[in-house]
Amino acid sequence: MLDPLRRLLPTLHEDDRMIAVCKPPGIDSGVLPGGGPGAAELLARQRGLADDALVPANRLSRYDSGVLVLVRDDALLRHVRAGLRRGRIQQVYELVAKGSLRGQRLELRPAGSAPAGTGPKRNRRPAGKPHPEAREPTGEGIEERPTIADLRVLHRGGDRLHIRCDTNARSTHELRAMLRAAGLHVFGDTMGGRPGRDQSVTQSCTHLSRFAFHHPALGRKLTISAPPAIGFQETAEGDDPLQRRLVAALAARLECLQDESTNAVRLLNGAADGVPGLVVERLDHVLIVQVLEDHCTLSAAEVRRVSGFFRDWFGASAVYRKRFPKDRASPDPRIEAELSDPQPMLGTPAPAEIEIRERGVTFVVRPYDGYSTGLFLDHRDNRARVRDLADGRRVLNLFAYTCGFSVAAALGGAARTVSVDLSRTHLERGKEHFRRNGLALDEHTFVASEAFDYFKRAQRQGRTFDFVILDPPTFARLKRPRRTFNVQRDLPALVAEASRLLEGGGILMVSTNCRQMTRSALQAAVRAGLERRAKVLAEPPLPPDFASDPDFAKTVFLRVT
Repeated sequence: MLDPLRRLLPTLHEDDRMIAVCKPPGIDSGVLPGGGPGAAELLARQRGLADDALVPANRLSRYDSGVLVLVRDDALLRHVRAGLRRGRIQQVYELVAKGSLRGQRLELRPAGSAPAGTGPKRNRRPAGKPHPEAREPTGEGIEERPTIADLRVLHRGGDRLHIRCDTNARSTHELRAMLRAAGLHVFGDTMGGRPGRDQSVTQSCTHLSRFAFHHPALGRKLTISAPPAIGFQETAEGDDPLQRRLVAALAARLECLQDESTNAVRLLNGAADGVPGLVVERLDHVLIVQVLEDHCTLSAAEVRRVSGFFRDWFGASAVYRKRFPKDRASPDPRIEAELSDPQPMLGTPAPAEIEIRERGVTFVVRPYDGYSTGLFLDHRDNRARVRDLADGRRVLNLFAYTCGFSVAAALGGAARTVSVDLSRTHLERGKEHFRRNGLALDEHTFVASEAFDYFKRAQRQGRTFDFVILDPPTFARLKRPRRTFNVQRDLPALVAEASRLLEGGGILMVSTNCRQMTRSALQAAVRAGLERRAKVLAEPPLPPDFASDPDFAKTVFLRVT
């Protein structure tokens, strides 16, 4: 697999003062408040520079694509931005818009300037001739030029138009405003009334295909061109630009894909990435495709097409499909057999167990052993936080599954860990995780028990802990005594019992993947169960590969006094 950054942000031009790349949809030009790194920061890090070493001279939104100019010095930044303000930089956009347009061409001007129209004009240029470009510097004191947008229809699809637009507009906002005034609403334009708001932002169809300006260091006009936009013609025809959505999903995960210490990442997150009912995860050289049949709108052929896209992108050796039927109460023998079949949907059979890396930690997953593989990737950052907080602490990990949190705590220097889970099989896999990371089992205990039963046993034995981890299921059926566990109803009682085993000043982590439980509801349930005061240490967001779906899971870390 080639470097993801080079594939998703290919370099179009580079010199001592600037870098121009083709930005895909799905990533910001630069970091935004409260957000992760944008294209500028990721490229700077790749080159060993400070995060603020590259600054976007032109702005493309997260959902726009095309030429992005990143400059290294203030003088060039002022030069390019002054050129944009004064309308002296030639740009060519590809757009998909809803609306009608007579003929094949239309020249637009902003309100208050000379009227636009399709009839003959003195200043109309011959078809195909670009706007004049400044050959002199574009700094302060240079005369402004009137904004012009010269539209040419590339393809018609009913009331949708694939348009090429030669313009010297100061920004995409100004260009879209001019188009709205002419009755054309660009897909993804959320500022222009109902036609724009009805479109998903993942369908935004604005692509800057050419950016030309006078480069002072070169002493000449520099023209930077980007490859054609993906999926615009399909959108104009009314079809789903599926590949565009997949590229945008990868771009949103560039920070994860660049992490060489991690090769287990969620690549596609269903409806949150514009592809309802389809989840794709990378586990080193193997891909897992989850088809949620009550939500998936893709045909079997389209699922294979998506699978093939990711297989080719990552050079995967096998792609396994896991179908989640609408009714899982009555097992389907065909689906059950598929879940344990070594033969993948695409590629060649993978080993029954494969090693993956997460922030340098080794875990073992099973690609065809039921619905789950053995590690929940959404807890990547939580495991890292546990590792940072665990030094010298006695850690209790309830609902431990394959003991990922326990391994993280042990690697962080925990004095002791106790992993509790109903399944002995899961705990044995947990022991293997300890061995794969070079951890002796002497100070680490594995207990096959239901959580509330373990609380009683620990209290009888006088056991206490400095760190308790609660990651319960949303719903579970318990056998002894026969009853059900519902996280919305039973979380306060679970927290109460856990806190009785927690020493003063100890840390409590509570997490849930219950979509019906908001972050505030989670905090309320935790506080309802605590019999002592507690201070919230963190409410960490989801990792970047899950961040598109903030309701997927919630976590809170507290210090209990």
